[in-house]
Amino acid sequence: MISAVKEMFYFNDSRSNFPKGRIQLQTEFPFYEPGNLVNGKIFIEVFEQLFANFIEIEVKGQEKAAFTRYWMEQDGDRQVERSERVKCCHKFAHYKQPVFPIPNGFLAPGSYAVSFQFQLPMGMPSSINFKDK
Repeated sequence: MISAVKEMFYFNDSRSNFPKGRIQLQTEFPFYEPGNLVNGKIFIEVFEQLFANFIEIEVKGQEKAAFTRYWMEQDGDRQVERSERVKCCHKFAHYKQPVFPIPNGFLAPGSYAVSFQFQLPMGMPSSINFKDK
């Protein structure tokens, strides 16, 4: 459900800015386990009329690992150190869903809050670290 928001929200991270406003997502809890229900709100501050059909949330999850394996080999009468870089990547979640259709295809200037809810998949890792690119 979308609702007008009367109090001011502080968008202190520059990544929340876009040309016609600001957007920020807040979840109910800071950490989640596989299978948990995620509840949250998307806060939007629109500076000038914004044309859009819906508000969508997308969650992606992947794990990456990399290490270098070292070993010694005999090369004739001398020992030679060998190594190889080992990498792997596993995509375990990709969730994308509209959370609110925008009436008439535009948002007027103002502040809004949109509630969302989804369930995390069971097979994902229970510890997730955010890596900023």
